[in-house]
Amino acid sequence: MEQALSVCKKALAVSIREGNENGTATAYGNIGLALKKHGDFQKALVTLRRALEMNTNMKNEEGLAKIYKIIGDVYHGMKSYAQAVDAYRIAIDLSCVESTLAAIYSDMGVSLHEQGNPEQALHALDKALSLNVKIGEAQAHVYYNIGCVYYHMGKSSKAIDAFQQAIAFRQGISGVNPELAQSYQLMGDQLLKLGLQTAAWVACEKALAINIKIGNEEALAMSYNTFAHVYLAMKKYSKSVDAYQKAIDINITSGNQQGQSVNYTNIGFVLERQGHLKQALMQYNKALELNTQNRSERVSIYFNIGKVYADMKEYSQSVDAYQEAINIGERISSAQDEIALFYNNMGRSLDELGELERALCALNKALLINVKSGNKKEQANNYHNIGSVYCKMDENAQAVDAFRKAMAIMQGITGTDHEQALLHAQMTKPLLKLTLRKAQDTCNMH
Repeated sequence: MEQALSVCKKALAVSIREGNENGTATAYGNIGLALKKHGDFQKALVTLRRALEMNTNMKNEEGLAKIYKIIGDVYHGMKSYAQAVDAYRIAIDLSCVESTLAAIYSDMGVSLHEQGNPEQALHALDKALSLNVKIGEAQAHVYYNIGCVYYHMGKSSKAIDAFQQAIAFRQGISGVNPELAQSYQLMGDQLLKLGLQTAAWVACEKALAINIKIGNEEALAMSYNTFAHVYLAMKKYSKSVDAYQKAIDINITSGNQQGQSVNYTNIGFVLERQGHLKQALMQYNKALELNTQNRSERVSIYFNIGKVYADMKEYSQSVDAYQEAINIGERISSAQDEIALFYNNMGRSLDELGELERALCALNKALLINVKSGNKKEQANNYHNIGSVYCKMDENAQAVDAFRKAMAIMQGITGTDHEQALLHAQMTKPLLKLTLRKAQDTCNMH
């Protein structure tokens, strides 16, 4: 980078000495680009503004368009996506060259995607495709970005189609490419979501082969991670654990604690599925030790620990873990639905401990959250659990009331016949007790 910057500065000095305005403006633009690549964004913006002034004085619209594009790239690098989009729009208004416009629309699409505007992003990327008549790397890059947009929209089939197009355009280009590996990787992930496990495995294998050649440790760890997901879906648990462990080994070498934590959590999940609860707990605790910053992931880890302790019938520790998950989750606005689940599960563990008043308190908190969010299925589940607690307290009228509310909600939900039958059976006992008590009260009156 230093060498490139030095060359640009020498070119700038020569252009200033010769009074070459066009050369000077170009040199300022090249210096700004070099600084952007180095991540020195503020200095890049200062230099690029000098290039803007010169191109404005010369009324060089194409020159201005190129500088505004680089400014957009700088703002994108700074994660100031709204300012990046504004700069790209100005560049579009100034340029008449199709190849330049295609590049601008392509970059703007990526910024719009990062900004959370997927539909606008797709529109910009489609414009880039229509302008980019050259078949090859530029087209592959646009299709890759389209695939990423659909990936995050959850539109798996469209994402797969776009990644396949990206791969097809890259096959005629020599050499290995990180974006090609990522196209295979993300396509494999989407194929797995569609249940196409063999196709997902093939795609992941191709991604892994490319990443091994490139030697990109982060990408290589991700490849093993996705492989592990595929093996898990195929119920090849030992291979899944092996793949996660390979990802951990790479993350240890690269010092990526966050990656290690995620993969320890994943191994814990696999072991939990196999019923190896103590081993699963060890993995979750390792994940917790490594993850000191990411609140969302700490919430998930504590929840998993709570579930494992509940399965081990160590309900007191289960309650403690769920409480930790709640304490952290309450500080995350997006975790409210999860908190309802934590309260529900904590209520069940408290029920098992015989702490029935505390169990009711937790279950009612879960119910309140689910009523606010409109989650009918979970409301029915909460009422069911509340009814079970009231049964243990011999509060038969309240138990029947809770069970009836659960039944009423379930009748509006398809595919709950089995749950309704179970509820009906559970409701029989408190209902019978109530009937007998009423009969007894009537006899006593006579």
